[in-house]
Amino acid sequence: MEIFLEEMVRIFFVEKREEKREEKRGTNRKIDYKDVFFLENIFQEKLENQMETGKKTGKMTLDELKAEYVKSLTEQERKAYEIALDHLKGIFYLEETNGFLEWKKKKGF
Repeated sequence: MEIFLEEMVRIFFVEKREEKREEKRGTNRKIDYKDVFFLENIFQEKLENQMETGKKTGKMTLDELKAEYVKSLTEQERKAYEIALDHLKGIFYLEETNGFLEWKKKKGF
């Protein structure tokens, strides 16, 4: 179920990005915003549930994991991370990077 929801959210953001590109090109494909709001509600509920579960079980939340990962970066890796944040802005997701996934796997999260 989690993978399905994550895939739905990822598809939504890809669609939004494509819509903006098409607007710039002059072709315009509209997204049904009822679906968007539905996905946003599902995603928000999922995040809230994960945060509550993390608090109850003592597990680290995603934000805490990301902060811990950034602390563990070398100076060169940190510079690359900052460049990625600056250049990619809203489409950069630390939790989807290979480095973060490998670090998380190595730490057993």
